[in-house]
Amino acid sequence: MEISYSIDYQYKEKGSSKPVASGNVIRSSGEETPVMFIPAVGDFVEIGGNPENDETLTSFHGIVVSRFYRYLRISDREVFCHINIVIEESVHDFGNLVSE
Repeated sequence: MEISYSIDYQYKEKGSSKPVASGNVIRSSGEETPVMFIPAVGDFVEIGGNPENDETLTSFHGIVVSRFYRYLRISDREVFCHINIVIEESVHDFGNLVSE
């Protein structure tokens, strides 16, 4: 069975009930299996940079609060999986998480 993936990261402000409706944070081509690179709930995540100055791309950091997997059967041999990851605003000083 072949599985293709799409991953969307969304930002949620602290105290808000829903994530902010923003554009693409990270584009996923679906060509590789990204399962080993998906952050777990509770992980600290920082998404930064916008080399092409694309207005639909946003940068932020926070803590993963949910992962939602939606599977769609395309055929008896092909499945599409869309993964939605919500990152909530955090008051943590991310500069103290690592030593560079």
